[in-house]
Amino acid sequence: MNHPLNLIVFLSFLCPTYFGFAIETVSHALADKTFEYRRSEDLTEVEKTLIGKWHGKSGEDEYEVDRKADGTYEIVYKGMDAGEKYVDYVRGIWWIKDGKYFYHDLESSYPDMWFSNFPAVENIIELTGDSFKTVAFGEVDPAKFTETSVERFTFELWQSVDEKD
Repeated sequence: MNHPLNLIVFLSFLCPTYFGFAIETVSHALADKTFEYRRSEDLTEVEKTLIGKWHGKSGEDEYEVDRKADGTYEIVYKGMDAGEKYVDYVRGIWWIKDGKYFYHDLESSYPDMWFSNFPAVENIIELTGDSFKTVAFGEVDPAKFTETSVERFTFELWQSVDEKD
């Protein structure tokens, strides 16, 4: 328990009402720091390749993501969770560093969404102007993601947004 965060996690099991709030506060503070860092840095030429609309798949799940020049994104997921169909709208921040794609979800429409204190990391397999392939970092059976650049979104949630383009 050398790190203060470890102590807070341990104590949250002893008194979840108080220390659970402390963990949530620390989580928000880390997300705020990550967001500030992302917004303070200009996008690299490699990152600029990802600006725009993309349609992706991972297994049976599909998603459409709009990555913006300010390092933020909006994404709509469609998939299955415990045998139930779901649609989720998420906003967050993204960046590329050392051949890895990082993203940090900050807000979700899914009522049971759990937010990590740290960004997700994926190894970049391919990145061109119209294709983006990654594989989840550090997992035994890693998820694979394949995205294709698109002109317009097809998911219903995006229709009103696309009509404004």
